[in-house]
Amino acid sequence: FLHPDRLHIGIFVVNEGFDSAGGNVLVAAINRGFAVVASRREDQECNIYRVDDNDDEPPTQFTLDPSLHLPTEGHWSRLIGVALRRLARNLRINDNDHGIGADVSMSCDLPPASGLSSSSAVVCMMWLVFGLPLLLQKLQRQEKDDDDPFFFSDLEYMFLKTPNQEALCEYLGCIENGQTFSIPIPNSSRTLKLEGDAGVGTFGGSEDHAAILTSNIHQIRQWSFHPKMTCRGVITMPTEWLFCIACSGAYACKAGGNAMEDYNAASLLAKDAAVLLGGDTLAAVIRKLEEDEEFQTAPCDMREFLVHRLQRAFETRINNVYHNNTLSDTSFSFEALRRRMLHFYDESESLVPSLFQAYANHDAYQVQQTTQSSHTKTVQELQNTIPETEALACMARDCGGIGAASAFGAGFGGSVYAVVECGDAEGFCERWRDMYLERFPERRKDAMFFVSDAETGAFQL
Repeated sequence: FLHPDRLHIGIFVVNEGFDSAGGNVLVAAINRGFAVVASRREDQECNIYRVDDNDDEPPTQFTLDPSLHLPTEGHWSRLIGVALRRLARNLRINDNDHGIGADVSMSCDLPPASGLSSSSAVVCMMWLVFGLPLLLQKLQRQEKDDDDPFFFSDLEYMFLKTPNQEALCEYLGCIENGQTFSIPIPNSSRTLKLEGDAGVGTFGGSEDHAAILTSNIHQIRQWSFHPKMTCRGVITMPTEWLFCIACSGAYACKAGGNAMEDYNAASLLAKDAAVLLGGDTLAAVIRKLEEDEEFQTAPCDMREFLVHRLQRAFETRINNVYHNNTLSDTSFSFEALRRRMLHFYDESESLVPSLFQAYANHDAYQVQQTTQSSHTKTVQELQNTIPETEALACMARDCGGIGAASAFGAGFGGSVYAVVECGDAEGFCERWRDMYLERFPERRKDAMFFVSDAETGAFQL
């Protein structure tokens, strides 16, 4: 039994990292990622082979078991172990589950830690190769959970039968961040709950998994994450435009690596700003304040009102036991919280809808202006760029084409995309690469530049 899959990596057309704050994002898949071939075994053993160039490592071996011992933090195989153990625990693996192990060969045509969702792709891969066959096997033999007779039928409904795979994407995000997944079953009083486990140490959401699992060729999707994950719309990428992707060569390893602390700090700033304002997420706070009588009579817009409310809450937080007990980091300054909140508001409430409409209208000027504004705010407010990614965005505008360019991914390294005319795509890519390497020659070995359409996400060959 061969199980060949191709998992195309996702990019964030605008507004990366806002799913955990409940915001709006635009995503698409590109033509690079993982190729996976799995040969089914009769036991529960999992042997992972890497077939990348110059990689002669022996297979990494796991047993699909709830007590699986995780590899050392920082090693590439730890994420595989995290996903396998979580799947074994949540899907109630037992001695009756046969033929769910596999010998897996995988290859990736992207640099590691390049800001292109490779860690989320690995989690999606583990679901497709191990989690899905295990669930299907249990459904086929009509297995019942002793404590919950509806458990497997609820899993089937939420993961295999819901449109757009929202629940599955959210669950895979929880595998990566370690949180418990909980979702009410429609038209019933039941709740499907899958207990959390060790994640990879990041506080991200599920936008990467949505890009990988739900993207279609030539399409860009807008996702919203409040009050629940919802696809707000799909637009067709203009046929005369392509993406040019620049991997800077500056690694941004967020899974137990160099970028994890900075990445998590950005997430926690958004969370703490929401807590101070009395909500779970910034998106929830904004929706609530829109109905607030004080706002409706205030002589200012929502952006100014948010700052006013945040400053008032920040100044009184010392006497507020609830805030002191729920804030993740009481050392965050007001300025840092204000910056993070406004960046979220500007991107999620203004720039995402504007860029979505610009692509729908094939409006090159508006795409350029919106992406440039997004990148500027990322540099000044989110502050997760580095000299390489800042320079790449500026250089892209100097190289011709449409000139729209923005850094994306977890930040603190990673990649930048530009939108270019089809006829000049390869020439643009070459000019962009030459200009970049002239300024950053030390990145020559690891930098990568390539052209892609908006592609289909994960699929089976």
